[in-house]
Amino acid sequence: MCAEGIVLSTVPLQQLHAPIDALFITGNALDSREGAVQRHLLLGAIQRTRKWCAIDSGVIALASLGLLSSRQVSVREDISRLLVSRHPEVNINKQKLFTRDGNLWSCPSGAPAVDMCLTLEIAE
Repeated sequence: MCAEGIVLSTVPLQQLHAPIDALFITGNALDSREGAVQRHLLLGAIQRTRKWCAIDSGVIALASLGLLSSRQVSVREDISRLLVSRHPEVNINKQKLFTRDGNLWSCPSGAPAVDMCLTLEIAE
């Protein structure tokens, strides 16, 4: 907990049952052997989430679930190429370090992720 009373914690998806304020998706493991189970768990969690925050290849996870059609995202160049080939319905914003499109926040990893998280907190 920080001085402002904000608590950040990580919990396995199968333990998330309550409403979620912000869910950070930081990678894409949905193509793995356990992908079907993770896909089901992630969809259930997203339905109870107020803000989706996709960092780096987390954008691919959301796109593979069909959640980013006509949505705008900010990603690294290599992720951008992958999105264009697999999910052309996703709009890539190459002008911003991070993007907010309604309840979806996205960014590449590194410093833009820190900027996005700070802005996310200030926006509240």
